[in-house]
Amino acid sequence: MSIPVLYEVQLNQRGGIMLNSFDYHSSTSYERGSLGGHYLDWRAKPEPFKTYEGLEQVHLNREVDYIRRDLMKLLCAPDDEARFEPFVDKEKLAFFLVMTEALSAEVPSAGGVLYLRSPASAGALYPTEIYAAVHQAAGLESGIYHFNPLDFLLTRLRSGDFRAFLHEVVGKEGDFTQAVTFFFTAIFFRSAWKYRARSYRYHLLDTGHVVENLVLILKAMGLRYRVLCDFDDDRVNRLLGLDGTGEAALSMVSLEGAGQKPPGGGTEIEDLPASVLNAGRVPAKETDYPLIRLMHESGKGIYRENYETVNTFFPFKAVPNQFNRIGGVPDGAGLSPYPDCVVLRRSRREFIPEPLSKEHLSMFLHALSVSEEQNCLKALATGFIAENVRGVEPGVYILDRENRRTGLVFPGFYTEKMADVCLNQAWLAGAAVHFLFLADLELLDAVYGPRGYRYVMLGAGRMGQRIYAVSTAIGLGCCGVGAFYDAEAAELLGLNQGARMLYLVAAGLVDRRG
Repeated sequence: MSIPVLYEVQLNQRGGIMLNSFDYHSSTSYERGSLGGHYLDWRAKPEPFKTYEGLEQVHLNREVDYIRRDLMKLLCAPDDEARFEPFVDKEKLAFFLVMTEALSAEVPSAGGVLYLRSPASAGALYPTEIYAAVHQAAGLESGIYHFNPLDFLLTRLRSGDFRAFLHEVVGKEGDFTQAVTFFFTAIFFRSAWKYRARSYRYHLLDTGHVVENLVLILKAMGLRYRVLCDFDDDRVNRLLGLDGTGEAALSMVSLEGAGQKPPGGGTEIEDLPASVLNAGRVPAKETDYPLIRLMHESGKGIYRENYETVNTFFPFKAVPNQFNRIGGVPDGAGLSPYPDCVVLRRSRREFIPEPLSKEHLSMFLHALSVSEEQNCLKALATGFIAENVRGVEPGVYILDRENRRTGLVFPGFYTEKMADVCLNQAWLAGAAVHFLFLADLELLDAVYGPRGYRYVMLGAGRMGQRIYAVSTAIGLGCCGVGAFYDAEAAELLGLNQGARMLYLVAAGLVDRRG
């Protein structure tokens, strides 16, 4: 298949080898009996917070006045009436950031104190960093800033107005007239320290969790935004002072302005000093995992013209005999409101064999029925295993997000089998529902190229964060799982040859004692 490209794949320009989504996913798959041991070198464990020396810092006030919203109305409300935000002051920016990544608890760990955060993260390693391009903000000089959630401060990396630069590096996808553009990156070794080459999956999933927290606060404030997965990687990394191999940009969110054109000129930038590029690294102790670098480099190509050529990425071999509408959006009265359900989020997996109500399942399904024109979520398929839900036949289901309906793919009992596939984690068998995020990776590669892997993994993380929010609001337990025997999971679910499970999030009633 010949696929037009906007930006040439830079890896190919250098004569390198390009890795596709299916091959990376297969190369990092777990197989029963072959995992082996992995010694964690605690001396090489990366610092969980990135800091800079000798640069201007701006302290923010984390004591903000929360705005409370009905969670279900927030999750399900269309963005048609969202307004432009031409101006953001220092206090409002602090509000966005604390709602995106709040410190939720301190717990002891082998390496000292572990600070838990509101977005979920594999192994609580938190590889994601947040940056912001700020323009015309009261109390802040226009420029590029890095956010430190521990000290709740911004470090200014550059001064100036970079809207023209940003408009150029995203091509047709962005209208950078707004006051703030957020960037989400991953420090690769933070997760690779434990999960090795497989960790690129978690870099994307974890970043998706963080992105969705920002999306929710922008929705709660009725602001117009856009999630951007397509941009010129090298130029964005250069803007942020990243080397692109140890840390790299994965996603952007633009807070859209009132429609005026960005100022002309200023599209060339200087390199930041080596001290900025080396911030956050573990000198002489980092282990290099070439598959991570190769997969990320391979994803630099952006394929635009094929976005509308495929209407469905259906992952199952079997097709449901019929689909049933989910019904109306349940009332969120009686649930913990937003943002409490985000700030207080914790992974809980002490599941008990009590049935989930059909109404609560409906809340999850409505929360996941997100329809975006952008490619970030289009190629992601959503399914679920219902095992212990009142009034719902046990089995494997597919969710048609756009039409808000579900179809039974296979009847039967699958949670215990899936628990075995997920590295024999017996606690999974007690969950009432397993939410499944799936993708046909071979079709994904054909339509989007290797960059499509970012779309589906970021999208899975975003939807996973929604499941956590609904679970917390209802008072249920919830826990995401990214470790499983990949081929066995595909066989159990009856997936197409090129389709794979990307992420599983379990939910159900938990034992609250202690």
